[in-house]
Amino acid sequence: KQRALAGSRMFSAVAGQQSMKTDVLIVGGGASGGSLACALSSSPYFQRRSQADPFKIVMIDGSPLPSMAKYRVADMGGEEVVPQRVPEPRVVTLSPNSVKLFESLGVMDHAEQRCITEFKEMIVYEQVGQS
Repeated sequence: KQRALAGSRMFSAVAGQQSMKTDVLIVGGGASGGSLACALSSSPYFQRRSQADPFKIVMIDGSPLPSMAKYRVADMGGEEVVPQRVPEPRVVTLSPNSVKLFESLGVMDHAEQRCITEFKEMIVYEQVGQS
């Protein structure tokens, strides 16, 4: 349950008996929410507060965190990472402004460059439904 509060902190997240106060609450932990959290945390505005009373940025998402263990297994001795299964063939489309944001955060440096391409048209099929 989330609710707005009047006070020094803008938002509060309440779960049972626990509560957490934050300056910024980001709802959604996908590419956009994660990018926003990274951008805000590295911005000069959010770094100007003292270490004793830092700004708090919280990201919440209803989905469970994905486990990298189901995609690959690595030997603790530094051996090669071995794919355990083929990743799901999902497509992500990014607007030019999203690409600029990802570039400024260094995200695009870690993207698989051979999988990135521009396109002029897209036809989207829904797994269920009438489209």
